[in-house]
Amino acid sequence: MKTRIQKVLSVMIILSAMIIYSCTGTSPQYRSNSVALDAQMQEMLLTLNSGRNADFISNYVNPSYVTSMGGVDAVLLEFGNTRQQDLIKSLKLAKNISPIFNEENKSMTYVSETMTKPLVFKQVGGNWYLQGDWIR
Repeated sequence: MKTRIQKVLSVMIILSAMIIYSCTGTSPQYRSNSVALDAQMQEMLLTLNSGRNADFISNYVNPSYVTSMGGVDAVLLEFGNTRQQDLIKSLKLAKNISPIFNEENKSMTYVSETMTKPLVFKQVGGNWYLQGDWIR
């Protein structure tokens, strides 16, 4: 009788753990996207801090936005020092925030009261790009 109770308790514990784990709200896709984007934000910070603004626009800003604005040089004209410093500050903050993942439109959004606006990244062709509203 005692072993039967132990077996039932073991099964209940395992089922409870599975239910709790499944209710955490994070999917493997969320975790992998979050980790990839965290690494990319570090690269973005290094690029901005080294003054390679054209590389930043080319590699990390949504290509459709860059094209719609007339290319990298046209975007650089709008991406002044104040916006760069604000973006650097927000990227540093975002590294400590859990993003909101929208699976439908493949976007990750970082929101904080101390940011001037949310950081929104959209996945295009397997790469994550900052949306243009941070540049204008």
